[in-house]
Amino acid sequence: MKEDIPSMMIDSFHQVVNTLGIGGAGEVYSIRNVKDNTMFAAKFARKDLKVTKAKKLLLLQRERDTMEELNGHPNILSSFQLLKRRKAHSQKNEFEACKRHFGVHLTTAPYHMIEYCENGSFISYLRNQDSLPENITCYYADQLISAIHFIHNKGYAHLDIKLDNILLDNYFNIRLSDFGSALKINDQPFTSIRRGTTKYMAPEVRYLQEEETFDAYKADMYSLGICLFLMLFKRFPVYVEDIEYPETVNLFNENETLEACPFDCDIDIWKGLSIPTKRILLSLLNEDPSERPYINQFIEFFRLPILDESITEVIFDEMQARRTKYEEDSYEKKFIQPAACSKNLITHKNCNKAKEVKTPSNKSGSSTNVTN
Repeated sequence: MKEDIPSMMIDSFHQVVNTLGIGGAGEVYSIRNVKDNTMFAAKFARKDLKVTKAKKLLLLQRERDTMEELNGHPNILSSFQLLKRRKAHSQKNEFEACKRHFGVHLTTAPYHMIEYCENGSFISYLRNQDSLPENITCYYADQLISAIHFIHNKGYAHLDIKLDNILLDNYFNIRLSDFGSALKINDQPFTSIRRGTTKYMAPEVRYLQEEETFDAYKADMYSLGICLFLMLFKRFPVYVEDIEYPETVNLFNENETLEACPFDCDIDIWKGLSIPTKRILLSLLNEDPSERPYINQFIEFFRLPILDESITEVIFDEMQARRTKYEEDSYEKKFIQPAACSKNLITHKNCNKAKEVKTPSNKSGSSTNVTN
């Protein structure tokens, strides 16, 4: 839901509507089929990606093949087709407009046609707004768990699960997207290929040394835990220095009571969480991958809190209100406020004192709020 741009054609019947997002390797635009008004999204390799055209096509083809194998799950973004070779649109004025706004690559380059999610990225529904209540977080946790279970059982690891890659359809249901980092690993989950977004990486991936390997399935589970923690607390988890659960605590035992909060977070929120939700967070965010559950273990031993039958109506109303809020904020930012604005989204009260955690992007070790 980026800034709108003038409408223009990228071929004889596909019209660019606006920019949806630009990532590390790809650019995504909303596309309208002018014949029947159907909306799609189109992913192009970034124009400044310093690889050959053949390599760009290979990257799109690999992601498309992965999505084709994963097509059909209700919480995974659908893939449609890969347009490999095109000629610039015949009308010169439209071609020049497209070239001027995006660069010549958008008029001639291959692109991957994928499902369009009207309600955009999940991250937008947390910026400048309160964290999500537990019942809504658990509703989305259930959808994410279902998607990851499907992906892992197909022999893939996603390796870039984050709120930016969680999209929402017309009814605010999840579509997990961006499979450019996904690996086909089957029954040999250990890999040395480090991919993903640093803040969402499991520790064993973030600090991977040369010739070391990690379990890609377990890495996805940690990233899932990060997403759920962000939904509930709007900050990345950092373990506090002076609170440790004794070795006798068994997170696979649903009868364990978990009173102390091991994270630097809003204590009032933690105290208000149900024991099942605490167990889920602690198991997924375990820094020892050998103690972190695989998705099949997770489904067997962990149960989400039971939700009220009216939860879908509650979610639609809540998320619709949040969409209205961030659209209003976007308008004010664009037309009213100065161009430079703070990226800090929330101030936290009642937080434990956190120990320093050094990461490549966070030398000071301070915990980080949700940003871009």
